[in-house]
Amino acid sequence: MLALSLLLWLLSWHANAWAFSFAEVDPGVSLLFLPHGMRVLLSLLFGFWGASGIAMASLLFHRNLWSDGPWASMITPLISGYCAWFAMKISLGLGNHSGDRRLEKLDSRSLIGLICLSALINSLGHALILSTLGTQAAEAHGHVNLSSTFAAMFTGELLGALIMLYAPRMIIMVFGSKTKRGPSDGP
Repeated sequence: MLALSLLLWLLSWHANAWAFSFAEVDPGVSLLFLPHGMRVLLSLLFGFWGASGIAMASLLFHRNLWSDGPWASMITPLISGYCAWFAMKISLGLGNHSGDRRLEKLDSRSLIGLICLSALINSLGHALILSTLGTQAAEAHGHVNLSSTFAAMFTGELLGALIMLYAPRMIIMVFGSKTKRGPSDGP
């Protein structure tokens, strides 16, 4: 589960960077960040081990994205990795449920709440880390206005997760209804 989460996170992150580079407003901050959906999904399916895989993968490429000091280089991947897991624990209950029990409690309203809370935790955590780097380091990264960086990150993660987690459902609803036609339904 750990290795699978690590691999899926790296693939989704690099695929998003390639496909949606036009939506990047700052280094590592995009207005459309589909991997947040993967972050939520891996945390739901694999719990702590899914979050740990994301944190390890984030640690691998974080130094290439933002060459911060050791403090930020360790904290930022932890925020990225565990934000959805913490949000899941808060929104779905702090008990130590198995993956099946977590998914049993999940409805559309709970999923949207989980997506919003995890996007908030991640965006706020990153903004706090950037603000502690100091103005010179933040400007070097292109993060001059931290409130706009927070807003862009939150928006990108929210939109990306909603698209990633709900697009398959919509596709199934649209195309599934066309394939369920019986012989008397016509062409």
